Amino acid sequence: MTAGIMAVMPEEAVTILEAVVKRGGLVAVAAAFVGIKKLGTVLREGSERARESAAATLVTMCRKGGSEIVAELAGIHG
Repeated sequence: MTAGIMAVMPEEAVTILEAVVKRGGLVAVAAAFVGIKKLGTVLREGSERARESAAATLVTMCRKGGSEIVAELAGIHG
């Protein structure tokens, strides 16, 4: 759902993803490759606040998920 609203409300969507990852939803977010690709788009085109949240989400995913998640994220094009 969050990935679906990212184009319309990127700051809110990325903030929600960040909260979900921090509270144990890492696997669900990592499994949603569409959402990960949209985080990349926000990093390139979003507002400053949205870019900060997108970066924080990806960093948290890498820290909590370890090398397995880092490898998965690195393999996603876009």
